[in-house]
Amino acid sequence: MGSLSISSSGSVVWEVLTVPGGGPAHRYGMIYGVYDKYLLISHGRGESDDQLYDDTWAFDMESQRWLVVNLSLSLGVNETGGPLVPEGRTDPAGGVWDDLLWLSMGRNKDKRTLSDLWVLTLSTTEENGEVELVGEWEMLDEGVGYNQYDPFLPHARYKHAGVPLSNTTFVFFGGCASGGYVGGPCPLGDSWLYNREDDEWTKLEDCSSPVNDGVMITLSLNRSVLLFGDEEDGPGAYPQLLSARSFNTSDLSVLDGQNETWIVTRGIGGDLRRQEI
Repeated sequence: MGSLSISSSGSVVWEVLTVPGGGPAHRYGMIYGVYDKYLLISHGRGESDDQLYDDTWAFDMESQRWLVVNLSLSLGVNETGGPLVPEGRTDPAGGVWDDLLWLSMGRNKDKRTLSDLWVLTLSTTEENGEVELVGEWEMLDEGVGYNQYDPFLPHARYKHAGVPLSNTTFVFFGGCASGGYVGGPCPLGDSWLYNREDDEWTKLEDCSSPVNDGVMITLSLNRSVLLFGDEEDGPGAYPQLLSARSFNTSDLSVLDGQNETWIVTRGIGGDLRRQEI
């Protein structure tokens, strides 16, 4: 934790980088994505429960240096007069589309599950030959809040998988809703799509049995999303007594973003994560 490795496109050999200068605190449970020549990371958890971060960093893949993203232009101010940014949290979902970094839900320092949705608009400025990466956070949706339920909105959660489908849409699946002084399924098996233009959530049909810590990536074809991997048990998960079907770790679920429908493909057998692709 805290090291950075890189692999060239024509090789499967990872190289641990020695990065000069400062960088982000050691963490996991963060969101990440690629913007231009930068690898972005934001939020996440340190080595103890009270080490939750709300900062955003960018690794310049050309100069191989870390840059902290300047968030001073974010809309609104916090209680101390600083820029309004999403509170520190672990295990949110998110990703990058064009110049937007999306962040969904997570779990805060009080171990409360969150239900908010944010977007960070990124840009670069240059002064005296020095490049600065600037970001503006904006809350798109507050969600149901703490200890609330709304049949038309998703449960607060963490450990879910989610990615943007475009500059205006974000989709997620699964996760854990238990803990934080509120009960809820863990893992969850629902998926939701947010449309920024309409400011509306749409519940999608179920695509797999409930899981935590799934992996979701955006495909280039027809705004599709690929869901892979799972943790049906593990820390924080409760046994599911009823399930539509068992979930094989080599199953793949693909969301057609245009028709908003899931297609589940049975795996080729065995644990796909241990096979060469």
